[in-house]
Amino acid sequence: MTVVVAGDVNPAAVEKQVRKAFGADGPASKAAPFTPPAPEKACQTPRREVIPAPFTTGFVGVSFPAPAVSDQPDVYAMDLLVTLLENNPYGRLPEALKGKVGGIQASFTTRRQPGLLTVVAQCDPALIDQVEKAVKDEMRRLVTSPPTDAELEFTRRQLAGHYALENETFGGQANSLGFYASIDRWQFAVGYLDGIRKVTRDQVIATAKKYLDPAQSCTIILRPGGTRPPNPQPRIDTST
Repeated sequence: MTVVVAGDVNPAAVEKQVRKAFGADGPASKAAPFTPPAPEKACQTPRREVIPAPFTTGFVGVSFPAPAVSDQPDVYAMDLLVTLLENNPYGRLPEALKGKVGGIQASFTTRRQPGLLTVVAQCDPALIDQVEKAVKDEMRRLVTSPPTDAELEFTRRQLAGHYALENETFGGQANSLGFYASIDRWQFAVGYLDGIRKVTRDQVIATAKKYLDPAQSCTIILRPGGTRPPNPQPRIDTST
């Protein structure tokens, strides 16, 4: 666990309070260091499963392997790719699926170990096959029709703006510093924007080819037909 305090504080006083509250000088501090498990290997053949779901709408989920925080510049390039895909209303996915989906999300969270890029779309059950094909076609287009310099620069500005907005408060800064301190080093948060700026178009294309291989994809289709759930069906939040 990482404790982060940001603001106009006395560092020595804060450290004393944290040590007292969390017992940093006690027996817990002598525990054996955590050894993370070996990272999972990516699929070598595509996987697809259709599940009868207790909903009235359908869901299409597609995932691909993604880089770890130590995989640089891949990890920066993947953030640009996800922003390029989803950036409402300008992203490639909202544009390609306009009128076919009730909501769509592309997401990638940086982790200590390799993670996932996921795309989840909510749609009319009759359009599930069309939506699945459209999503996979757009993922292929990242390789066959890579972003232009202008498209990439627009995406870079959008991503930098989102990051700056998330870090304009002390709470946001503490969150970023603590998150990256837990999975890598706090300095990653400070140098993130520089890392984004240095990513070239060739590196973005190479990252797309490396990770967004259809042979490594996993697809889950939730098709209406199961027992009705006790709670309301999930919805995709497209407000952010």
